[in-house]
Amino acid sequence: MKNNVMNLPLSVIEEAITGDRESIDTIIEQYSMLINTYSTRKVAGTNEYRLDSYMKSSIEVELIAAILKFEIRR
Repeated sequence: MKNNVMNLPLSVIEEAITGDRESIDTIIEQYSMLINTYSTRKVAGTNEYRLDSYMKSSIEVELIAAILKFEIRR
């Protein structure tokens, strides 16, 4: 199964917008593969790639901020 936003129930999104920590964690988990991809950096002078935990945390904080600002228009 593809990991995309279409797998998130609207109720989870609505609860996350109100600050429900469990719902926010569900959304972060939904995007975890993408966050890890954007947080992976090549180690200088080698062919190795490593997860940059600072970058991962920064992306997660930005995602949480965006969730809390999000408005659903009906």
